[in-house]
Amino acid sequence: MILLSIHQGDEKPASLAKKLGITVQGVQYHTKILRKKGYIDDEYSLTKEGFHFLESGLLSLKDFVTNSLSKIDDLTTWEAISSGPVKEGDTVHLGMHDGYLYCSPTGNEPTTGVARNSANDGEIVLVSNLSGLISVKIGTVHVFVLSGMNAADGVVEIKETLVQGNVISITAGELSHTFANKFGLREDVRYGSFHAAFDAATRGVDAVILISERRFHYDVSEMLQLQSKFPEVNLKIKYL
Repeated sequence: MILLSIHQGDEKPASLAKKLGITVQGVQYHTKILRKKGYIDDEYSLTKEGFHFLESGLLSLKDFVTNSLSKIDDLTTWEAISSGPVKEGDTVHLGMHDGYLYCSPTGNEPTTGVARNSANDGEIVLVSNLSGLISVKIGTVHVFVLSGMNAADGVVEIKETLVQGNVISITAGELSHTFANKFGLREDVRYGSFHAAFDAATRGVDAVILISERRFHYDVSEMLQLQSKFPEVNLKIKYL
C-alpha cells in the first residue's frame, strides 16, 4: 500500500501516515525497508525495481480477487430446470415444483433471477442475482418402524400416507424391502434412507420410511443428527 501510494504521488511521510491510518513512525519504518530493498530512493520516489515489484503484487492481488469473486459467484448461482425456452440474460421467475427448482421467463412466482445461459424446455439454467426468497413448503418425514413381517396391520395406514400429496417411499434394509414387495408398496428409494428423506422434506416433498426395528435402533443416531441439522422438518415415528 505504501508503494502504491507513493506511485500515486503521496511521497511525504505525514501524508502517507494519514492516508494509510498508521503513525509517521510506522511509515518511516516501512520506507526504510523499501529503500534497503531498492524499491524507493532517498527522495521517496519509486525506482524501476519498485515499479516492477508493485506491478507484480497488484497482478497477484487481481488474480486473488478475481478467483475469490468467482467462488462467491458460484455459491450464489442456482441450478434450475427450464420451463420453456430461456435466453441468456433473461429475467426468470423461480419456484419449487415436485421437489425441484424450476425457472421461466413468463412465470408468476415473485422470486426472480438472471439466466446465465440459454436453454430449451427441460434443460438446466444457471441463475444468479436472485431477488426475493424461494418459497418452499417444508415436508414431513414419516418413519414406520416394522416389528417384523407380521406388521401387516399398519399396511393400510402406510398406503394412505403414500397417497397424500407428493410423497416418496423409502425402504431401509432387507426386511422393509421384503415387506414392501409382499404388500405391494412402491419403493422410490432403497438406500441412504434418512438423508434422502430429510433432503426431500427440505424440498417440500414428504417421505415415508419403512425400516425394521433392529435397523432403526442402529440408525437412530443418524436420524437425530439430521433432525438437529434440519429442525424445520416435521418428523413422525410410528412403531408397527
